[in-house]
Amino acid sequence: MLIILLFKPTWLLNNENLGVVGDDMSYWLHASTMAFDLDFDYTNDYSFDSFIYHEETNTPYHSPGSGYASAIFVKIFSLFDPVSQLNEIRNNPVGSYALLGYFFGSLVFCYLGFYYFNKLLNEKKIAINKKIIFLIILSGTLAHFVTNRFLMAHSFEFFLVVFILYVFETKDSIAHKFNFAPLALAYFLLSITRPSTFIFTLCLFGVYYKKFRYGKGNVVYNLITFSALVYIYIFLAQKLYNQNSFLLNLRQNNTTAGISEDINFEWIINGFLESFNLIFSPSMGILWSAPIIIFGIICLILNKKYINNLNLFQKLSLFAYFFGCLLVLYVWQGREASFGQRLLIGIIPYCAYQVCIYFNNKNTKILIPFISISYLGSLFLYSSSNLTLQYGTTLWNTVIDWAAEDYFFFLVSEIFKFENVASMFSRTVFFIDGIFLTNVFENSSIVDSLEPGRKSRFLNFVEIYNNLEVSYFILLNFILFYFSFYLEKLTRK
Repeated sequence: MLIILLFKPTWLLNNENLGVVGDDMSYWLHASTMAFDLDFDYTNDYSFDSFIYHEETNTPYHSPGSGYASAIFVKIFSLFDPVSQLNEIRNNPVGSYALLGYFFGSLVFCYLGFYYFNKLLNEKKIAINKKIIFLIILSGTLAHFVTNRFLMAHSFEFFLVVFILYVFETKDSIAHKFNFAPLALAYFLLSITRPSTFIFTLCLFGVYYKKFRYGKGNVVYNLITFSALVYIYIFLAQKLYNQNSFLLNLRQNNTTAGISEDINFEWIINGFLESFNLIFSPSMGILWSAPIIIFGIICLILNKKYINNLNLFQKLSLFAYFFGCLLVLYVWQGREASFGQRLLIGIIPYCAYQVCIYFNNKNTKILIPFISISYLGSLFLYSSSNLTLQYGTTLWNTVIDWAAEDYFFFLVSEIFKFENVASMFSRTVFFIDGIFLTNVFENSSIVDSLEPGRKSRFLNFVEIYNNLEVSYFILLNFILFYFSFYLEKLTRK
């Protein structure tokens, strides 16, 4: 029930379109090109006048990994869409079965992430309240990019990083060909999905370098595997962007070229000086939006046995891992415009693992208040003018169009207002079900009591949900309840 409530149909059903210059549209175009055309050629697929598309190849400047990974689900679900409408769906997929397929893919990758994390805990024989751990991982920032802005790359990123951690922690010899191949593949996929996460996650090789014990039969096999993946990487980079790498050069990537002009040592130091705000600010501080990261760092420090087993090189590699991730934040300073600190999703699995090590056979009730705050923050997003992303000042003191200024400060009072509770409920699958199956909501006297703006949005939602096809309605409910049921079932294993 708690998981299902976090789903919001904003990007799936309610938006008029995905826009032209947004991240969401870019990832969708990667998926639809692969699903509908089965190629890497974007030149004649669409015609959008925007700087985020490569001048020669027409490829979106956002990395394609998650879109390609979701393409199989887009393809399967698009079979329910009329063939004659596929070109229209490519340009605007809102309300289509194909987009529902992308949403399904996001949930699949999220589930796989938790599956391997659960597998890691079991193989390490860690006894902990998994329901609490799963909730603190999911609630807040990650949930937003799995169930709401599902087109973003973070669900697939989460799965890949969990899998990488699982291999490093559970395999005695990383160099064994049957361990190296899947690990290398995961790193390859991460490199074309979230390049920044790929770079700092490379530091884990330093943390686990003792597990690289080469046998004679593995060297040639691993060299072939590595060479093949490097070849594919360069081939794709050349095909899509006429470069030898995926968007690692900020000045050549139009989505990052603007910020690259501001980056200098002073800029990064100014970001570092905002570290207190990064943790405690009501404007999406980590302690409120992703508490698992703060607890993970604290638990890492407290896990003396774990730390003492690391030599100096491993400790330096671990420091570089965290510093590399934080450096990305210090560079961007809120310009990525998101709910929570989405650029830190790549370290959530490692932080969660440290929490589990520390709380092994211990009471985890201390985590519940922080879970509640992050969960309610995600649950009430978009429920009022104060609980949304809008023009304002970030915790970095940068001014952007989609800030969450004082979000958790407003949350304390806003969640007790009836109109906000009603607004929150109107963005859940249970409201969709109520509209589709009954007329109890639209005939309610409560509707007439709404202010004009909210009443207009409410009636618009009613029209959208009433016009859903029966098969779409059944599929949506099945996907959500199936995901929630099996994710909860993992906590009992």
